[in-house]
Amino acid sequence: MLYSSPILGATSTMERRLSLNQIAVPDDFPSDEFDAVSGKLGSTYGERYEYRVFVMDALNAIAYRFTALAEYDESLRSLINAPNGQPFRYMQERDLFGFYSNAHSVFDAFCFALFAVGALIDSGNFPLATEADERNVTWSTMLRAYGKAFPTDPILSELGAIGQNFPAEHFA
Repeated sequence: MLYSSPILGATSTMERRLSLNQIAVPDDFPSDEFDAVSGKLGSTYGERYEYRVFVMDALNAIAYRFTALAEYDESLRSLINAPNGQPFRYMQERDLFGFYSNAHSVFDAFCFALFAVGALIDSGNFPLATEADERNVTWSTMLRAYGKAFPTDPILSELGAIGQNFPAEHFA
């Protein structure tokens, strides 16, 4: 699949399609790992449909936002040396906002996906029964829930490292 900037004509390819949603993703998206995780979660936890939907929707969001992020990046790169003035300034601002908004959203969706996976295993520590529960999922609440439910799991140090590199208040 080709995507391009409508004004300056920069193009890139996205040949790999995900099994979950058939979306074409950028080359740097970990598509093999993503397909393995989504396939496992989609087949293993079918009896927990209410939580499985949360997981699959969050995984879709990760793929959509990462792909949009790459598209905004490509478009913005094509506009960096554009002439001063309109409409190029507007296009640069649009793409910069789209890039950062989607970058932030990838982490939000990842956080929600992890919380929903936790709910598949232990819904008591990972409540998603109400809309308020869904709104209360943040990086901090996800880390606390994993710490309480799985205090010795190695994932805690990895998630903590992500939180140190990208402070939790940015994911609220």
